Amino acid sequence: MIARKIWLALSVVPRQNPIFQFAVKSNTDQLSLPVIRLITFAMGILICSTLCLLSTSAFITWAFVAAVGGIPLTLGFILILSTTVDGSLWAMRVADGIAMHRRKRHWDLLAVTPSGPTGVTWSLCRATFHRWGLLRRGLRSLKWAIGVIIAVLGLLLVPTFLASNQSRFQPVYIQILIQMGAMLGLLYVDYIHGMSCAALAGILGAQLAGRRTESQLAGYFIFQIVQFGVYTLPIAAITLIFQIQPMRTLINTWETETQAFTTLALVALVVLTREASCRILWHLSCRQLDEDDCLPPALPLD
Repeated sequence: MIARKIWLALSVVPRQNPIFQFAVKSNTDQLSLPVIRLITFAMGILICSTLCLLSTSAFITWAFVAAVGGIPLTLGFILILSTTVDGSLWAMRVADGIAMHRRKRHWDLLAVTPSGPTGVTWSLCRATFHRWGLLRRGLRSLKWAIGVIIAVLGLLLVPTFLASNQSRFQPVYIQILIQMGAMLGLLYVDYIHGMSCAALAGILGAQLAGRRTESQLAGYFIFQIVQFGVYTLPIAAITLIFQIQPMRTLINTWETETQAFTTLALVALVVLTREASCRILWHLSCRQLDEDDCLPPALPLD
């Protein structure tokens, strides 16, 4: 999978690469759209509000059981919001980092190094991701968020399970575990693969535009278009399935098997569309760089 290959390459810190070291020290990471920072703050508020709303159902057993169908919707909301906002910031940062070196006329000098234009591009991209430990802190925050979600849902499930001695609740708990596992796994996988798309969107935006502000806008809108396609296509496919199936209520009247299958199908579709979008961005980036294969080198000095 290209998305995973790019992510693994981005996660490598090429400390012995002189271009990487030069880029880390020279870029000030100035974003020309501060409103995006406000959106990031709003994202945290919305996620916390969603978790608080879900926690209140711990006091009402029946309310939580009735809200089982809303668990994948809630986690899906958190997934879309976090990946879209963080990915937009990364796409803008990558585009800004490359455009800055073009504006300072560093690019022509760097491009004649043994790394070539492709190696220089990915060195600048890696420097953006690893500057000030931003990537490491972002992943740490993601893991903490997933841990909090698991803890909150666990605290809700245990008292509900203990309060109900009826066997009819057992399929419901199986359904909850399947949906939680699938959506939490998707939350992590799609986030890191979304960062791969953000890197490619930033590279493509910097190639299409010259100035820093224009490059940031290009990277931002390219990533937004990708996000729209990644999440719209699976939702449209699931909606089509709903139209084929008899009209039923999502929360209570669907069979457990149908709900679990729907969640797994949605997860698979999101992963596939993310990979397809990443591959498209990769081909477009290769065309702009005039390369047949513009995957980042796996080793620092490749």
